[in-house]
Amino acid sequence: MPKIHVTVWDGPEGADRAVFVHGSTTWGTSAFARQRPLTSEHRLELVDRRGYGRSPALEVLDGEGAHRDPQR
Repeated sequence: MPKIHVTVWDGPEGADRAVFVHGSTTWGTSAFARQRPLTSEHRLELVDRRGYGRSPALEVLDGEGAHRDPQR
């Protein structure tokens, strides 16, 4: 199974990272564009959930199996 896509916006060397996961109707870079100024102090990792942005869709999206996605 292909891995999910994560966009990385680098911050200063050695900066703490912050991981952002979008809601149900958008994707990482779209949902968190306003947080980009945080890169002055942090490394930001923006996760595209399955079927959004550049992450591949699940084979079956039944509401029951999404939490069992091994690549999450």
